Amino acid sequence: MLVLIGLVLVDGLKHALEGFHAKSTDEQAVRGTILLWIGVTAFAAKALWDDLSDKFAARLQGWLERSTNEG
Repeated sequence: MLVLIGLVLVDGLKHALEGFHAKSTDEQAVRGTILLWIGVTAFAAKALWDDLSDKFAARLQGWLERSTNEG
């Protein structure tokens, strides 16, 4: 699943950079686009990580409570 998300994000960057001509001198716009793409990607990855870690922590806590209450 994460590989698919990564491929979609890379494809999005490719389409975003296609708008600039290869010999364009507007390097700030290209750098800004790349920086924006990296920022959005990092935010999406962190949100996904936070959600998964919260779910894992809740399951682990439930398992630990059940295992300690049985004894």
